[in-house]
Amino acid sequence: MVKGFLLLSIALFPLALPPSFQEQGVQEPKTPPIARKGGFLDDPAACADCHLEALEGFEKGPHSRILETRGLHGCEGCHGPGEDHADEQEPSQITLPRKLDIRSLERLCAGCHDRQIREHGGPWSDLRRAGKRCTDCHRLHDPRPRRPGEAFPSREVQAEAARPVGPETCLSCHVSKKENLEKGPHRSLLRSDADRRDGVRACEACHGPGSRHVAQEGARGGITRPDEALDGVRTCRSCHADLDARAFHWKGEEAPLLGSPAGTLRCTDCHAVHRSSIEVDSRAPNRTCLSCHAPAFEILGKSVHRDLARLDHPRGCLGCHPGGLRHARAGGAEPVSTLRGRAKVGEAACLRCHEREGRARGHRDSIHGKAEVSCLGCHEPAPEEGRTSTAARVDRRCRSCHPGVAGDFRRIHRHPLGEPGFHCSSCHPPHEILPASPVSPRRNLELCIRCHREQRGPFVFPHRAMEGEGCLACHRPHGSTNPLLLRTRRARDLCLACHADLPSFHDQSPGSKFRNCLTCHVKVHGSQRHRYFFR
Repeated sequence: MVKGFLLLSIALFPLALPPSFQEQGVQEPKTPPIARKGGFLDDPAACADCHLEALEGFEKGPHSRILETRGLHGCEGCHGPGEDHADEQEPSQITLPRKLDIRSLERLCAGCHDRQIREHGGPWSDLRRAGKRCTDCHRLHDPRPRRPGEAFPSREVQAEAARPVGPETCLSCHVSKKENLEKGPHRSLLRSDADRRDGVRACEACHGPGSRHVAQEGARGGITRPDEALDGVRTCRSCHADLDARAFHWKGEEAPLLGSPAGTLRCTDCHAVHRSSIEVDSRAPNRTCLSCHAPAFEILGKSVHRDLARLDHPRGCLGCHPGGLRHARAGGAEPVSTLRGRAKVGEAACLRCHEREGRARGHRDSIHGKAEVSCLGCHEPAPEEGRTSTAARVDRRCRSCHPGVAGDFRRIHRHPLGEPGFHCSSCHPPHEILPASPVSPRRNLELCIRCHREQRGPFVFPHRAMEGEGCLACHRPHGSTNPLLLRTRRARDLCLACHADLPSFHDQSPGSKFRNCLTCHVKVHGSQRHRYFFR
């Protein structure tokens, strides 16, 4: 602060200010600039010879410490060098800050209050547009001490200590608020009191009576902010009493993924009353999503997708929920894709990562991909890390779409589905399933010999049945009422389907040993020794 005042007479902090009086075509007030020739008295007592009342008020105000700080020149810190003025007592030889143009006055105040100007309680651009000057609200020689700002009070507390001042007083400083209200659903609040029948008084309907705020020179503790006050939701419901926060927005359904990190959401978290849209950080969208969807981040942080829950993730939630930025800027009014029920959108979101990793390569050309089965039809979006029953859950999902196959697995002779190490995905990689027709015998054989290695081959004398449907020519792969998962109750019926031209000595009369083909032809899958598959 001391250093700031020492620079007042040289070059002060540059600010982006409105045009000066000359640039606006207005005659500049008659007062000399702060930076000028002349010496400093550095003696407030000399000023008191003529300005005793002003000095006494100054000593009782918030700037009294200036008189006690060496190097700040006392009164001359704001009024400029006073030696010539004291000798000749000419008003034109001393600076009056209230007569400076806006640019010079703000530079003068910024010497000590640069941060306060940048972090002003109200939009600084509004005050400039309204032509407000620092000295319009801040009276440096006023003995009344400036009340420090405090937390925003509730409307009830505000009503006890203040009275309405009317929208004209509010909008004399907050110019842009009027423009925003005129464009939004709350424009009816700007109607004059004479046109009102509902008793609501414009700005003060939401912010409470404003006389205390005005008397405290715009202090934040003198007005209510529904977006920060404890009773902010109740303020909104004073006009929207017919809207239940949950029933209206969610049609009676629970919203388990809605909630802020603090545990509660306010109406103003989504509804921008004085803004055209909610502010969103597009470089780190997760920070915006977290403000409303904290429960989702808690779930995601424990899942295999926990990396996407990082607040600094450049894509984060938007990787799986297209339209998230538009949804956030509209305060939730614009829909966001949840991926469920939209197979192509869901597939594109999942494959963006998992196809590149190779986990779902081939899915687009698989039966599931061509049938537009959504990834979420089989996969949970955020499965918990370390859960062990993944394959069993997949089996249940397979049954939900393939009830006929599920029935085969309930037959007396079946593959051991559900037992350790054997699941639907053991034979049917879900993202690489080949078309059902035509059947590839090589593909079937490759699947079967993973477990039935004794039939692997290659054989010197292979069974030609493998050139057709492969193993499926004789066996039902999922389950059968016949032993060995055969398609018919008797093996001979399968043989005769292809070998109807039996040799004449193959007597087929009842009791003949030739009625059971497997009596002689033991190596039916292929033989290394005999073309007729003998032992």
